[in-house]
Amino acid sequence: MSFKIFLNLCLLAFLSCSTRHGVHVISSTHNINKIIDHDSVLRGKTLYQQHCLSCHGTDGAGNGPDAGMQLPRPANLRKLANRGTDFKFFMDISEWQGGMPGWRKHYSSEQREDLAAYIKSFK
Repeated sequence: MSFKIFLNLCLLAFLSCSTRHGVHVISSTHNINKIIDHDSVLRGKTLYQQHCLSCHGTDGAGNGPDAGMQLPRPANLRKLANRGTDFKFFMDISEWQGGMPGWRKHYSSEQREDLAAYIKSFK
């Protein structure tokens, strides 16, 4: 068996079992590492103010007005945004994390990228 056929079989096996185990494969055309532009940050700010500010606070420190009622406490997004890759941060926003709901079903991929861009601007 050629190496190319072997790799294709491995990829096929991964894709067939990944959706059954909650892993969501993002296509190679997914542009998470796009250059962050001002418009993306502004769109993300609007989403953040509507759905994130109450727990994570105006500056993402996890000190929003509803933070005291949350267990576990809301994450400090300023610290998280500076760790790891843009892809990991995007997936953290997309999938359920502790007490925070995942936003994959509520926001499009572009909206989640905009949200990530705005949070990354806290640096």
